[in-house]
Amino acid sequence: MSEKFGADSTIKRQAAHDAGVDFLKNLIRDTLRAVVDTAAVYRFSDIGDFARLAGYTTDPVVLQNSVPNVAFSFTCLWDALLRTILELQQENLPGRRVIVVLTDGENSCVTGSRAQVIAAANAAGIRIYTIGIGDLPVQAQNDLDNVATQTRGRSFLASDATSLLNVYKQISEDLSKAAAGYLILRGEGAAPILQMTPSTIDYDSVRVDSSRCLDVQLTNIGNAPYPGGPLEGIDPPFATATPIAPPLLPGESTTIEICFGPDRLRIRRDTVLLPYVSCAEDSLTAELVGVGYDSVVVEMRDVYTG
Repeated sequence: MSEKFGADSTIKRQAAHDAGVDFLKNLIRDTLRAVVDTAAVYRFSDIGDFARLAGYTTDPVVLQNSVPNVAFSFTCLWDALLRTILELQQENLPGRRVIVVLTDGENSCVTGSRAQVIAAANAAGIRIYTIGIGDLPVQAQNDLDNVATQTRGRSFLASDATSLLNVYKQISEDLSKAAAGYLILRGEGAAPILQMTPSTIDYDSVRVDSSRCLDVQLTNIGNAPYPGGPLEGIDPPFATATPIAPPLLPGESTTIEICFGPDRLRIRRDTVLLPYVSCAEDSLTAELVGVGYDSVVVEMRDVYTG
């Protein structure tokens, strides 16, 4: 059975040190779920004695080695909490942010107030867990309870070394519940994108009821195979003479024939929509242009009238 904390500050210093080291040993380091605790260790006493001893770091050994044997004298509690809140806020760490504060007395400095601490912590989204050790004045314990409650933390009182260890274990278990994990999802849309070279095919003049075929090069500039087959969207008098041999892999090119066979005297145009990623702002197109013509025979006869 542990000896209850009394006037001997040496016992309290050692108990606080040992319990703090044990608490830091239980920091979460679940790299598979991207849940890794980052922490810092602070010391505070009078108004001129506030220091960050280690951190912010994910290395539990560095943190454990920095835990001091606290000298219990003045307690500038509100000032220390306000400074810690500010530094933690500036770190801009992801996930839940928590301060665990250990004290053996009530605030003895005029700088800062309980209300300021509560307002600052809530504005920064920081929960405060308070631990009082030894026989605290009633007002001091009430203040710790109020700060913890108003910032969605918890308040504890430890009367001996064993109960202090148990308090830290309860806090560790509480922080481990429903720990937020981060799963990064990355994806890339996959689709063939056909590019035609040249992008404009001019057949010039082609006689009606005959045809002219020209070679064009198709390149798959997308990131998925093109399944092959005839190009869609080519309307008469234009037609593909050769289908695309499947599959046309990304980066590969093939040559096909597109023909123009006019059936009347007129200029014909067609726009071919080539397969592309449907969420793209613009589709890729190719322009087909041809002129149909025919010959006219004019017969002239001598006509004699007398």
